[in-house]
Amino acid sequence: MEKQKTYTLNDAHLHFARAANGEIWALLEKPVRTRDEDAHLLAAAFASYYHWSFAGREVHLQRAEYMIARAFLALGNPREAMLHAARCLEMTRNYPDQMADFDLAYAQEMMARAHAAIGQLELAGKFKDAAQMAGEQIQNQEDREIFFADLAGGNWYGLQPPML
Repeated sequence: MEKQKTYTLNDAHLHFARAANGEIWALLEKPVRTRDEDAHLLAAAFASYYHWSFAGREVHLQRAEYMIARAFLALGNPREAMLHAARCLEMTRNYPDQMADFDLAYAQEMMARAHAAIGQLELAGKFKDAAQMAGEQIQNQEDREIFFADLAGGNWYGLQPPML
């Protein structure tokens, strides 16, 4: 008979935070989603934030805000995306000691996309330039390559894509 393992509440929150984050990425990568999948995408983004609020630190909440913003952009709601992108950037600035060097680059990238999506292309361009500069400061070669691949892809909502 197999012995049943027990988990602490914190262990459970950590498990579900990670699982929700993985579901977000899987749904974002789908070229076409159903309405139910769109609803699941948003639910997973908020679930990730919720569980990280118990099992993580501010850096995890900052990354969860990024994912919520990204989900709202994918769902065609740039105003909500802007609110969460701004929270992501604010957390990045308020807790620099917890952030990896790529967190600032991604926060700037999300602000650029959100501004572009609401038609503020001049401001979006400034955030895009800031994202590129922050990306150049990423020390780890693999992290830098991943960031610049992410920066070059996706919808720029009428803004000229980054020249890499």
